[in-house]
Formats: sequence, C-alpha cells, structure tokens
Amino acid sequence: MRFLVLDDNPDDRLMAIRLLSHEFPELETDEVFDRAGFERALARGGYDAVVTDYMMQWTDGIQVLQLVKSQWPDCPVVLFTGSGNEEVAVEAMKAGADDYVAKSPHRMVRLPLAVRHAIERATAKRRLTQVEADLQQLTDALDVGVFRATPEGELLSCNPAFLRILGRSTLEEARAESIECLLSLPEQADKVRETERGRATAKRDLEVRRADGSRVWARVSERVRVEDGRTVVDGLVEDISERRALEEGLRTRTLELQEADQRKDEFLAMLAHELRNPLAPILNAATIVRYKTASLSDTRVRDACMIIERQVMTLSRLVDDLLDVSRVSQGKIMLHPELIDLGVAVTQAVEMVRPLVEARRQKLVVQLPPAPARVRADLTRLTQVFANLLNNAAKFTPQGGQIGITATQSGEDVVVRITDTGMGINAALLPRIFDLFTQGDVSIDRAQGGLGVGLTLVKQLVEMHGGAVTAESEGAGQGSAFTVRLPASKVEAR
Repeated sequence: MRFLVLDDNPDDRLMAIRLLSHEFPELETDEVFDRAGFERALARGGYDAVVTDYMMQWTDGIQVLQLVKSQWPDCPVVLFTGSGNEEVAVEAMKAGADDYVAKSPHRMVRLPLAVRHAIERATAKRRLTQVEADLQQLTDALDVGVFRATPEGELLSCNPAFLRILGRSTLEEARAESIECLLSLPEQADKVRETERGRATAKRDLEVRRADGSRVWARVSERVRVEDGRTVVDGLVEDISERRALEEGLRTRTLELQEADQRKDEFLAMLAHELRNPLAPILNAATIVRYKTASLSDTRVRDACMIIERQVMTLSRLVDDLLDVSRVSQGKIMLHPELIDLGVAVTQAVEMVRPLVEARRQKLVVQLPPAPARVRADLTRLTQVFANLLNNAAKFTPQGGQIGITATQSGEDVVVRITDTGMGINAALLPRIFDLFTQGDVSIDRAQGGLGVGLTLVKQLVEMHGGAVTAESEGAGQGSAFTVRLPASKVEAR
C-alpha cells in the first residue's frame, strides 16, 4: 500500500511511519514537509491514504484535507496532530476528515487502526457507489417505469421508462403535475406505521391520460413504507396497452367461438332430427316390399330390400349418435343413475354387437368378475358406451380377428377394457381420438359407416358418470385398447 505522510517535524513523521508499518508490513510512504513537496505529491497521486498534521509552518491540515478531497474524493484522510482538542476534531470532521488521532502517548497507538478503518470505509463506500451506479444503469434500461413519490402524489424520482409511459420528457415536466391518480395507497399512509413491517403494498390496472391526450393502460405496483421517519411510495408502472388489446381481442374471439359452437350444436341437432324423420318410412317400405315379394322366385328384390334395411339401421344408429353428441353438448341429456351390476351393462352391450361380430366371423371373448361389480350409473347410457366401443372394435378388426372385453374391480374403481387385433391407431392420432369428427383412415371409416362421433359420445357419457376413458395402441396393425374407469359404488345392493 502507498501512503502520503505530511508533517514538518521529522521525528513525528518517523513515529507515524513506524506505527503504520506494524499494521501495513508492505507499506510504501511519501514524506512531505513543505509546500513544494505537497504539490509534487498531488501531481503524482495514487495514494491509498493520507496522514497529515494539523498545524504546520507552511499550511494546516484543513487546507491539506480540502485539496486532497477535491482531487481524490475517495482517498481517506486522517489527521495526526498534537493540537488535540474537541474544537479541532469537530472542525476536521466537518471538513471531511475520515478520522482524527491525537499525538499523545496514550492515543497515538490508535493511528494504524484509524487508518485501517478509514481505508475499509472508503473501500466500502466505493463499492456501494459502484453498486448504486450499476443499479441506476439497470433501472434506466428497464422497460418498466420505476418511481418514488410522496403519498400526496409529489414525484421524487423516476427512470426514463416512467417518463416514456406517461408521455413526459423530463423529471421536471413530470413533477409539474401530481401523480396521485397512479396511487391507490395514500389513504393507507397513516396506517403504515402501525403495520407489522411498517409497509403496505397494492397492485392494480388503470387507464392513464398522457400529456398529449392519448391514453394507455398501465399496471401499477406500489409499496408504501416509512424510510428515515418519512412516508414514501415506491412503485412500478408497466405499459399493458398491447396486452389489454390482445386480451380484449381474445375475449371477443372466445365469444365468437362460443357462439359458433352453439350454432354448430344447434345445427347438428336440427340435422339429426331432419335426417331421422325419413328413416322410419324407408325402413317400413323396404320391409313391406320384402314380405310382399317373398314368394317370388327372383331373390334379387328380397336381397335388395335386406340391404336397404341394414343400411337404414346403420344410418339410424349414426344419426342417434350425432343427436346424442349434440344433446350432451347442450346439456340436454339427463342421466338416471341407479345401483347396477357392471356385468349387466357389459352383457347387454355384447348382445347388441354380436350380430356384427358374427357376420365378420370374429372371435369375441368376454370376461366378467366372479362377484358383482356395483356402480351407480344409468344402465341404458352405460350399455351405449360399451356397445359403441365394441362396435368400433368390430369395424376396425378384419374378418377372423379377435375382440375382448374384460370387467374387473381395481381398488375404488371398476375397470372395463376392450381390446382388438385390428388396424390400430396412429401415434399422431391418439391425443385427438376422442375429438368430434376425428378419424384415422378415412376410407376405411367411411366404408364401415362412421362419422367420427362415436368415441366423442363415449368420452362425454363416461365423464358424466364421473369416470374416464383412455385409448392405447402400439401403432398401425398392432390393434388397440380402450379402458373405461368408473367409481365403484360403496353401497351394497339390497
């Protein structure tokens, strides 16, 4: 370290240097005893500390102190003098001295420690100044406005972003008007002193009128606190005009989509009703023709009538699914739950789909639990769920393939799993398999008479029962599995 020692008494300079050397072993010192030497020292600079006498023939310690501080504001200056009285000490400290040590036998030993502490304080001050400068640069670079104000709305300080958001050019221009409109906590200022931490916070969105008359939406975050006995408001202001516009556009778009969805549901309901009306007369007419021509030797008419009947039944089922999906979406389906045996719903579903399975020469394996698995459900709708899943499996499993349905009880749930050895489900399709009108291989689905609504209806009905349905597949040609989980009833049937 390098010190400057000023004293016109050589013995006192030597004593000061010896004392300092014990505390600073690698100390380098420049000794000054006249004005010329002091001027040369000022020109050299680079000192870590200055130790100066108070009374010298060519100057005094106060003048030395003032010259040093004017050239090196952060350099510690310690007065080491025989003029030891309170008046001198007070004058020196007022002038900016970092410490004052008398040359008395009992006090001079404090000189090294006084210099050490002065250097440490100066170092800490420089670091703090640098931190404050870095913080100020960061604050100035923020896109968020930062301000400090009184509870009455008087602006004390702010960053450039604050001025930009409010449409002001300078701090003085911003101070010309009260910013009380930004503050929501002034009424709490008197209560802040009574809070546990002496502070209160708030956040709100408001529309701010700028200097040019334009308006912006701002999000203001405030903190009222007491600092050095003074109540101040620290705050952040963020311009959220673009966000508000996006949110408003999103709300408008959401309403439009909701209206479109409602119109879609209404259209589906109307379409299903309109399609359903002619089906019964067509089916009746085909049946009558088939019976009336049964005695004819030409079987082509009878076969044609049977084809019409099968296709009408298929179309009727598809229309019913479409109508049910529309009803569920509009909240028009009401369940009639009762305590039932899950095996009953599975058995009824199997009987409904058996003709299709047999026509395609598929093997259907049914496994039911040895004891009744009780659920509280609408038997008709639950049967419809399993029938739709089995029908779906039969459609997408080639002739001679195998379909399985297994019902078990697992903890607090009952689980029904439908598996097949069919065409499987593409991995990209799995996340959307239960969405309305979602299909895999469209040509196959259309050939089998599918609209892509059956699985949507399954999911809706299962969820109405408080359950969940999932789909799995190893990929194309690997078959698929659908698992339905329903809460088991804790009430035993009587």
